[in-house]
Amino acid sequence: MDLYQQLILDHSKRPTCGDEITLRVKVSHDQVSGQRLIEDISYDSQGCSISVASASILAEEVTGHPLTDALTTHDAMKAMLTSKGEDAGD
Repeated sequence: MDLYQQLILDHSKRPTCGDEITLRVKVSHDQVSGQRLIEDISYDSQGCSISVASASILAEEVTGHPLTDALTTHDAMKAMLTSKGEDAGD
């Protein structure tokens, strides 16, 4: 665990130039609740394992959930990944 945390911290100090993620999100409208739902997510990811894993985790966490919840999850993940180890996440 310490090695993994160190790798994340090292990456945040010197991010790999060229990490790229293309995220495709299919949003539908739920007729019953009136909410917009994340129906499906696909992505292409090139870069370090942290970038690839982040896209995968985000896709798993938000698919099938309301768009508002997905945006909250995105903000929380972004805060955790850019906090330089100060945000442990939940």
